[in-house]
Amino acid sequence: MKYFFVVIVCWWSFQMVAAQKITDGETFFNNGKYEQALTVYQTLLKKKPADGLLNFKAARCLYELQRPLEAEPYFVKAAEKKQEKANRFLGEIYFYDYKFAKAVEAYDAYLEFSPSDSSDVEILRDKAQIGAKMIERVEDIAVLDSAVMPKNEILSYFRRHLNKDLGQIGTFSEIFQTTRGKKWYGFVSGRKDRIIYAEQNGKSTDLYISYRLLDGWNKSVPLSANINTDKNENYPFVLADGITIYFASEGHESLGGYDIFMSRFNTSTNDYLPPQNVGMPFNSPFNDYCLIIDEMSNVGWFVTDRYQKEDTVIIYQFVPNSERLILRDKDEDYVRDASRMWRYRKASSTADYKVEEDSDTSQRPLEVVSFVVNDAVVYSDTLDFKSREACENYIQALNLRALLVQKEFTLDAKRDVWEIEENVLKRDALANEILSLEQMLLNLKKQMADYERQARLLENAALKP
Repeated sequence: MKYFFVVIVCWWSFQMVAAQKITDGETFFNNGKYEQALTVYQTLLKKKPADGLLNFKAARCLYELQRPLEAEPYFVKAAEKKQEKANRFLGEIYFYDYKFAKAVEAYDAYLEFSPSDSSDVEILRDKAQIGAKMIERVEDIAVLDSAVMPKNEILSYFRRHLNKDLGQIGTFSEIFQTTRGKKWYGFVSGRKDRIIYAEQNGKSTDLYISYRLLDGWNKSVPLSANINTDKNENYPFVLADGITIYFASEGHESLGGYDIFMSRFNTSTNDYLPPQNVGMPFNSPFNDYCLIIDEMSNVGWFVTDRYQKEDTVIIYQFVPNSERLILRDKDEDYVRDASRMWRYRKASSTADYKVEEDSDTSQRPLEVVSFVVNDAVVYSDTLDFKSREACENYIQALNLRALLVQKEFTLDAKRDVWEIEENVLKRDALANEILSLEQMLLNLKKQMADYERQARLLENAALKP
């Protein structure tokens, strides 16, 4: 009897210690001390590696630390143990890792529990389904060049590179000489006989058209509902044929924020045909826009903010395919890398579509954003790194940058909702979420800087003779 009593006391003491440690982890987590909380949960997991709740809590710490790929296996174990919220996070991680089919499965598993945020998750699931279809038909493109720049320098770039016969790209404020519409883009045709531009229409921007008359421009009219949606449309460009239009939209079942779409004007119906998503790699889970094609010079451009710092974009210059050339006979990882523009054919010139395959197909050549190693050395490709560990640190920084962009989208959306929300309690709740996201972004930027600093130190050490 005495022995039994001692066993019970020991068991109870262990449970109290474990509970205390879990409480410590929760305290750290609630105060934003995710590293300390993670240490607590990982210590407990050494004794109970299959515990669903502990795996979920450890995964949440890694998620908040912007280390999603490390969080993934913990979320998987948590989901296996019926931690229903784990699949919600797995869906997001798979989506931004371009594993769209797995994202759909994760979101469906989460929706089986009929959560309170079902409507929001159904939208995310639908986007994952769009991604799953798109990644099956990734276009094989040849890239001539790429340039990273502040977003406010896009127009300056195109003014330097575009043939004036193509037309003129400018903002609404520039074209119409007004202080309004500095973020609304417009396109004046090469013949200067028409303008298609974006302008505010209620809560979103629509595309409008105006034709030149003898004494000026006629009254602008919006393009039809085949083009304009209840979401934002912007960044129009019309080919020299006068009937083919490229534009960016947050509607039309876009995958990310802005996606690029193409439509043609049907002279029989006097209306544009339903637009088609131009697909990957031009579009991504982020913002993609300004697809421009110079048919005479056989060159094209598009702009994207994927994996870039805030208010920074990368412009890719590519050789347009005469017919859509789909990637075939490539493994899944290769296709995912190509869809992200982490791997592509390198064009030596625009003539005859002469291209060169990547020299090393066993590695993933991430686009390096002019990584300054020291005053004399600047890298433009991950293959430039001499230190594998330095390269891995920089890749971590690039991955964090992608998540930073995603969180910035979320923050902007919540700010927009806060501005129009009339319910005081809901506004207060949104304000707390906004403050939390702002703090998260600050932490994320610090972590990115830490990874880049470590990459620089390791690479400089490797370069020493």
